[in-house]
Amino acid sequence: MVAVILQFSDISPQLAKVKFLAATPSSIRYEQWQDVFDRVDEVNMYPLWGCDNKVYNHIDAENVYQVTGYYGKLINSGYTARNNVNCERGEYLKTETFKARNLYAIGFPKDLTAKLENTLPKPFIDAIRLGECAQLHKGIFCLPGVAQSFWRDGNLPASKIELSEAYKFAASSTLSQIGHVVGNGFNARIQPKNPKQTGWLSYGPFISLSAGRYHYALDYASDVDVTNHVGNWDLTLNNEKPMVAGLLFGTNGRVKRIEGTIDVSPKDAGKQFEIRTLFLAKGDLQISSSSIQKIQ
Repeated sequence: MVAVILQFSDISPQLAKVKFLAATPSSIRYEQWQDVFDRVDEVNMYPLWGCDNKVYNHIDAENVYQVTGYYGKLINSGYTARNNVNCERGEYLKTETFKARNLYAIGFPKDLTAKLENTLPKPFIDAIRLGECAQLHKGIFCLPGVAQSFWRDGNLPASKIELSEAYKFAASSTLSQIGHVVGNGFNARIQPKNPKQTGWLSYGPFISLSAGRYHYALDYASDVDVTNHVGNWDLTLNNEKPMVAGLLFGTNGRVKRIEGTIDVSPKDAGKQFEIRTLFLAKGDLQISSSSIQKIQ
């Protein structure tokens, strides 16, 4: 007699999640992706979903999978059969030249304060220099053969990538209490849903900073006159220690950059960093992006 050992596992938590996601109305605007997927046969994502990676964050994979499935395209995956994962299958994206009619996507480096030219794989750097890439959601997306204007003037909320700078917390990936994303392409920004409601228009990203000197930047605009006080901004650690703060005035519709440097002491190392903007319900306020980059 041969004894067969059967191993069972409770999949009810996973099943509950699937049912929840299926019942939740999708926030994806599929039509915004039409121009992209008209030019795509296959999607290549790194790191692969289900694979741990010490250098790069994962993209919002559920959205990527849903959009890819919606348009009936192929996507690379770390899964070979059920729960068997082959994480080596995605390593080609770090070395191989990009191919036509392929969409390439990579999550941002876990060190969000380092220059992108020092952290991204060479194929992505080459594509960025050709203007073939843009920041969408929480990753870098590249489409070989397109010009920078494809992303700049496109239907998706996007942000231009500067290799000499660190990760940008763009409109599509910024937290907000009272705002929503408006505009497309590189003109995407966060603005209040209700111009009469005061509240945090942007906050986060809640990343831990090591000791050292950092350069920060905040890009914003307001249609009102430069004499009108429309909001406040600050940089804090652990939501309790203000590092620097200031006022936001109208810009007559032009994008203005606030920038400077801060020093994080060894005793403050590891604390959660935020760039915050508070809308005063006076006039209007639009946030394009913010960033923090270690310089020393």
